[in-house]
Parts: sequence; C-alpha cells; structure tokens
Amino acid sequence: MPNPNNRPLTLITLLTAIAALAAITSPAFSQEAPADKAVLYVVRVDSTPLLDTARVYANEDVLRPYLYGKQYARHELRPGTYTFMAGGTGLGLHPKNGWLHGDLEAGKTYGLVIGLNNKVPYGGGGWRIMPLDESFKNYDRAMELVSGKPPKELDEKKQEKAEKQYQKMRASDEKRRSKGKPTWYESMLDFIERREAKNPDFRRTLKPMTEIPLPPGQ
Repeated sequence: MPNPNNRPLTLITLLTAIAALAAITSPAFSQEAPADKAVLYVVRVDSTPLLDTARVYANEDVLRPYLYGKQYARHELRPGTYTFMAGGTGLGLHPKNGWLHGDLEAGKTYGLVIGLNNKVPYGGGGWRIMPLDESFKNYDRAMELVSGKPPKELDEKKQEKAEKQYQKMRASDEKRRSKGKPTWYESMLDFIERREAKNPDFRRTLKPMTEIPLPPGQ
C-alpha cells in the first residue's frame, strides 16, 4: 500500500521533471549581445487588427519577420551606422517620428518600438518608431512582453516568401538606377534629410539600452 507521506515528495519530483523538460524544449536565447554583433530588439506593443503588419528597414534591408500586435523580434546586426525607418500595411513612415539613426557597436544591445498612428497630427498619420527606453510611456509593458515569451521567428516557408519579396524589391531598385532614378531608400533618405534640415529636433539617435531584457521565464 502506498505511503501517503511520500505524496509531497512525489509531487515535487514530478514538478522538477516537468520544469527540466521545459527548459530543454522551450525556445530560448541569450540576452547578451555577441562580441562581434549588436543586438536590436524591435517591439510592437499595440494590438491593432492583424492586417496591420509592421516592418522596420535597416538602411536598404528589411528586418524580418514583420510584426503584428504584441510581438517582438530580436536581431543580431553587424556594427555600423544605420537609419531605421518604419513602414507597414496601408501607411508609410510618420513624417515627424518615423525614423531613427544609430551607430551600433558590437557587444551592445539596442531597442526600438514600432507603432501605428492613425490620427493625423503633424501633416499625416503613419508608422512611428521610438527608442525602447524609459521615455517611452509603455516601457514597462514592452519589457514585460519581451521577458514573457520568445521572439517571433520566421518559419522556412515564410522565410522563402520574404526572400522573394526582398529580391523583387532589389530588382525594382536596379531598374530605377538603370533609368537614373533614385531608389525607394534614396528617396526616403532625401526626405529625412530635408525634414531634419527644417527641424533639427526630428533627428533622433538610438542609444544602447541600460536595461537588457531577460529571456522568457527568467
């Protein structure tokens, strides 16, 4: 006959085994940046309809995966100078705060938040990006999101589709260059330069995060 005094011990043993299995099978990542790369968190805390897909451009490249509501992605980028621009379904970047500059250093972590502004302030609505720091009003919510679940990743099928879209965009750029026309990226840089020349406050620079998000469950 089983000894009832062994039940608490059996329960503890079972819970310990489940926790160990979860640690092995759950997605995980290091919160520290590699010595030769910079880490960039792209976070979306709003929850607009699923058709509103958000994307961030890092110079001429598009960071994938795209984000729906309450999702984030973690990217490891080569150190260097970047202009990050917001975009997504239906609207382009916001004419006041739709971009950020950044001199990314190896071994450091950076964060930005992307969101949709459908109001029509400052000459039009659009996608905005903001530094992920304590100046962002939903900073705590963003950090909870990052610490609460693994980053969004592309599956193989979506990765292939995204790559085809990227190559199509590159082919369009080459076609415009062959006709002596600026590419989309070159046009956007010109727009940003004119906006910043008109109002220097529009120029914002991404700085390393002072608080590094922990992996989920830690």
